[in-house]
Amino acid sequence: MRNESTFVASGYTGADVQLFRGADDIDAIIADCPILRFAAGESVPASINGEIVLYIVLQGALAVLSPADNQADEYDDVPTNTEIRAGECVGEIAILNGERRGMRVEAKQITDALVLDTCMLWKVIDASSGFARNLLMLPSLKDRALNAQSKRRKNHADYYRQVAMLDNISGLRQRAWLDEHYGNMANEAREAKKALSVLMINLDFLEYFCVTNDQAATEEAIRMVGSVLINSLRPTDFAVRYSGEILAVVLPGSNLQGATMVARRLFESMQKTVLFADMRCPLPHIPASFGVASLAAEQGARELIEAAAAALDRAKKLEKSGVST
Repeated sequence: MRNESTFVASGYTGADVQLFRGADDIDAIIADCPILRFAAGESVPASINGEIVLYIVLQGALAVLSPADNQADEYDDVPTNTEIRAGECVGEIAILNGERRGMRVEAKQITDALVLDTCMLWKVIDASSGFARNLLMLPSLKDRALNAQSKRRKNHADYYRQVAMLDNISGLRQRAWLDEHYGNMANEAREAKKALSVLMINLDFLEYFCVTNDQAATEEAIRMVGSVLINSLRPTDFAVRYSGEILAVVLPGSNLQGATMVARRLFESMQKTVLFADMRCPLPHIPASFGVASLAAEQGARELIEAAAAALDRAKKLEKSGVST
């Protein structure tokens, strides 16, 4: 291990790092954070100067060793052979738990990693909701959280529950989240006589895209769709990956007119989003069909979903890649 440089002197910018995309002014905040270089097979320390640290891989790859490879069973919350690739990180679970113990990690190849200590990590989280969102959406974070020990601190239980409810490709909530919460939301809205609307979205391009592109490209396309929704909706709205190519959005407080406006705005945002800007062929965009429905008097939660699904079918049949109510 050797100290290669600081972030500001390395030539990297926040825009180059997946975790920092959408994080404003991040370059100035982490300017003096060190970058360490590890040789292939070299052990990566969980702590530096006695403090647990977070490593963000800039190039190369790290590997979390399986429990069988560790010298003690105190690492039994670490999933088997997790690979940490460029743009991902390791060490955040230990820091967020407030635990002093770490995990055994080694470099799979020559690897450069940005190092954030505990104070710096929380400083970046506090300063940038974009970074916090990216950290929460990391597929590797979800996988590791699901394998964590059951004896977590009680005040972190909600955090891990939220992580477990995220789809690891789109970054949206899973269908399981909708099944658990949506019925109560609809019942409460009906009893309080408040507006509630649901959008059902079909990714019209996805079936053809899966045939003509590899899995990595397909997952990146879905991830971009998720980003469009996350960046376009209110904090009080809920976007869900309902099935493979179907998404659902729950809009508390929105009537049919307001929900239709949201659907049209999302439709236009997807139409303007280019999937792969570096392709030499004509750039593919994101066509989608939207079905919109709002909660009516005496209507149940299931009926509202069915109404939105019926509107989606009309949109697909009558105006492919459009909005229908």
